Amino acid sequence: MCDIRQAAVDGGQNILADAGLPKAKEFVGGDLGFKEMCESGLVDLIYIAIPWEWHVPVAIAAMERWPNRLAVMEVWIL
Repeated sequence: MCDIRQAAVDGGQNILADAGLPKAKEFVGGDLGFKEMCESGLVDLIYIAIPWEWHVPVAIAAMERWPNRLAVMEVWIL
């Protein structure tokens, strides 16, 4: 789970706990935490729910990490 705000990550962790799921690994703080998350090898899926100006950098970081996987962005291009 990645966000620049600890409070947002805490809220996400609470949702997981309420559903009986284990805590997610946290990547918090700084504008580039998403890069650390993408490079960690711990992620199977990235759901981008952030301000629009960050969509492209996050999507590029994800596609660079997993170049052989089809991304939704690529499906839209097709």
